[in-house]
Amino acid sequence: MSDLKEEPTPPPSEVTDPLVVKYEGLTQAEFDEKYDRVKVEPQTLAASIRKSCSCSKECVTQTVLSRFPVVNAIRTYKKEYILGDIVSGLSVGVTTVPQSMGYALLAQVPAIMGLYTSFFPVVLYCLFSSSRHVAIGTMALSSLVIASSVQTGTAHLQELVDEDFNNTQLVEELNQEKISIAVSVTMMSGLILMLMSLLKLSFIVTYIGEQFISGFLTGANLRVLTHQVKLMLGVTTKPRVGVLSWVYMVWDILYNIPTANWMSIVIAALSMFSLIFVKYFINERFKAKLPVPLPIDLVVVIITTLASYYGNLNEDYGLDIVSYIPKGVPEPTLPNVKYMVEYIPDAFALAILGYLLMYMMAILFSKRHNYPCDPDQELFACGIANAFGGFFGCIGASSSPPRCFVMELTGGQTQLAYFISGIIIFIFMLFLAPLLEALPICVLASIIFVACIPLFEQYKMCVTYWRTNKYDFSIWLVTAAVTLTTTIDIGMAAGIIYSFIVTVYKTQRPNSGSLVPADNNALVDSALYANLEKRPQGVRIFTFDGPLYFATCDTFKEKLFKAVQSPSELTESKQAVFLKKDISNSQEMKPMNGNSTPKDENDVTSPLTPASNNTHSEEAPHAIIIDCSKITYTDTPGAKLFAGVYSEYDQVGVRICYAACTEDVKQQLTRVPICSEILNNALYPSIYDALIICGKSPNPDSQNVMSV
Repeated sequence: MSDLKEEPTPPPSEVTDPLVVKYEGLTQAEFDEKYDRVKVEPQTLAASIRKSCSCSKECVTQTVLSRFPVVNAIRTYKKEYILGDIVSGLSVGVTTVPQSMGYALLAQVPAIMGLYTSFFPVVLYCLFSSSRHVAIGTMALSSLVIASSVQTGTAHLQELVDEDFNNTQLVEELNQEKISIAVSVTMMSGLILMLMSLLKLSFIVTYIGEQFISGFLTGANLRVLTHQVKLMLGVTTKPRVGVLSWVYMVWDILYNIPTANWMSIVIAALSMFSLIFVKYFINERFKAKLPVPLPIDLVVVIITTLASYYGNLNEDYGLDIVSYIPKGVPEPTLPNVKYMVEYIPDAFALAILGYLLMYMMAILFSKRHNYPCDPDQELFACGIANAFGGFFGCIGASSSPPRCFVMELTGGQTQLAYFISGIIIFIFMLFLAPLLEALPICVLASIIFVACIPLFEQYKMCVTYWRTNKYDFSIWLVTAAVTLTTTIDIGMAAGIIYSFIVTVYKTQRPNSGSLVPADNNALVDSALYANLEKRPQGVRIFTFDGPLYFATCDTFKEKLFKAVQSPSELTESKQAVFLKKDISNSQEMKPMNGNSTPKDENDVTSPLTPASNNTHSEEAPHAIIIDCSKITYTDTPGAKLFAGVYSEYDQVGVRICYAACTEDVKQQLTRVPICSEILNNALYPSIYDALIICGKSPNPDSQNVMSV
């Protein structure tokens, strides 16, 4: 061991680290020139119009297939789909019959209109929809919007009927007025959706967040359940419309509980028990063994209808029943144009709500089953289904999640399943509908109540949002509260507006900080880590995590001046440094004159002695690097701010470097004339390019070396 000689350690200058490469650094202009940047000319408006108006055989074929997705579905249909579609169609059809009648009563219109809505819009939607699993028809939330319009428009007639309820002519006029308003709002909502499809406005739903949807469903679900409780109790309350209508309804129900119909309560309780037991303890538990879910809704309807008819429950016990149901297909009629114009706000709310529910389910199933879904085509399909349905006495049609899941669970693969369910509804309208005239209304209320139970999951979301994000919780709470205490359309508008305000508020206050290179060259926020090396001498790195536009310009400057010194502070700092040097020089001259003795170098009480030898962290920077990689967008005021910040710091001798700008930001800077100097001198491809170049002149001892 003693014979072994230790090899001499090479000096540091001779150590070759494979992870260290020589790199001189480039400005953005030099980088573009070196690598021959390709110039991309923006497409002109005329060129865009010419491209849109061009026509070819392939273009025509693609347009036809996109407008009529059912053609492609027929071309690609497989014979193994037939059994699943038939079983699924039958299951959905028998489930839809009682639910559609209940939703029609919720909309304050005759029960038969629910059956109309489950047939005519279904046929149209299947022809034009790109989704294979979405079921369209009556839906609780759409019925609530219709009910709000109907109650508002017939309030004066309702008061007259309450005063003289034996006046059959007045009652008939009230019913016709309700139908006219309902179909007018439905048709106008369909026309609005078709117009939105023409203008390619399907992207609007992307601005509606999960928090809003959850809060809206919570508030609307409570309104639906409250109305069903009133029907199950068999109490009569005064129609309430407008702000606080739900609060007044709850009060009226509690006040009238002593007058509740005990027979209605018993039948509703037995119906709910049967529905919940079969759906959640048999169908759900044994769904792997059952070929199809047991149609408990239809079974309950048949049993209670027979009991009501043969027991004469309406006359003997005052039990409310469906009463007259017309047989056959309604004649097409033109809705009231006056009401269509008068209720445009309600129709718009119905259109947005209907399409939102449709879009959610269409996207969900397209991802599950791996097939494309066109949002604009769904917009058109939903629009034409409602517009056409308005001619045949239909109310607002939208997606019903429970029916969609039944279709999927029973093996449905294509739109054929809904054609079959439509045939079931059609046969029922032609021959069987009058048989349900004795059906107790409390049974329909029980069916709707149980159908809304899955929405109870939305109530738990408030706790989730409270734990994860307070902004999300506030959106949920505001939307749910306003929807519950005002009206459906006001709640929807308030929730969307508040969501927009919160989003804008958050974009105006993005995160920012001062970056410091770590040992592995990662740039990290200096405020988040205590054990980091000193920042580069004389250089500050600032990052801004958000768009830089007119609303965030002031925030950008404020955070920049806080992270690094402002130009005015830099001027004062430099003046203080010069003054300190002058005082130090004068004190050094005094010992030469013999008037004083030098102080001990360990005397820390001297105000001119720095507290630490490492004073570079307090020195004024000679360069500021702004990390622009997270500035995804800027506008003209933002581009002017780029130039303004550059000019302000340049006047005090500080170099501004904009590093890693996105392509959109660079394009915007080229459009603003005052940014020409920035484009030539202040843009850098990366932060390390800026660090290397900034280290050349002010710090001659630093090496232009970059670790990789």
